[in-house]
Amino acid sequence: MPKKILIVEDSRYVRAVLTNALKKSGFDVVCVEDAESGHLEILQMNEKPDLIILDLNLPALEGEDLGVMLKGMDETAKIPIVIFSARPEEEIKKAAELAGARGYVKKDQDLKLCTTQLINKIKSILS
Repeated sequence: MPKKILIVEDSRYVRAVLTNALKKSGFDVVCVEDAESGHLEILQMNEKPDLIILDLNLPALEGEDLGVMLKGMDETAKIPIVIFSARPEEEIKKAAELAGARGYVKKDQDLKLCTTQLINKIKSILS
């Protein structure tokens, strides 16, 4: 059974690129566009995701706030989080630590390269 990945990302384009690449790598993918939807989606899932890809710059509720919420709930505390953000690296590191993330990948202009790095990180965490 394929591992399920939840993508919390507000950019439709980035969601499409990640979804396509992850599906090609054999993952089952669920996407939401903001932290509140991500929180609700996780709570409603019968089978929780195996990993969450979390953007930090989200409308309304920031990504690190969702990460902190998820780490504080028994049913989601053990789900690994990987931050995928375009913020400056020092900010990403701080947010990843705050959210209890297992790692991060910095988004940059070369989205294909970033996506490859992200998939490699996901595979290493889930293996």
